[in-house]
Amino acid sequence: MAKREAPEDGTICGRYAYMSASIMELRQSGAPISKVMGVFGSGSTLDKMMRPVVVEAFDSPSFQTEGYQSQAVREFGREKYVECYKINGNAPL
Repeated sequence: MAKREAPEDGTICGRYAYMSASIMELRQSGAPISKVMGVFGSGSTLDKMMRPVVVEAFDSPSFQTEGYQSQAVREFGREKYVECYKINGNAPL
């Protein structure tokens, strides 16, 4: 899969979308859900926010071709950005 760059917009939603896309990238690359959930196991507010995203990503299909995998990662990140924007607006970090 193509390397993604960190969000440059400096917003909460940009960061949330980036982290969400990273989770989907792990899902598409075959990482086990237990390993990804383990990253978000500290109980922090961020972890509590991201664990449902992990479940949603792993509830989505995994694709075999790089093109479809990249598309799934991009679309998931965009969906999470819009979801966040509807709740928070585009607040700075």
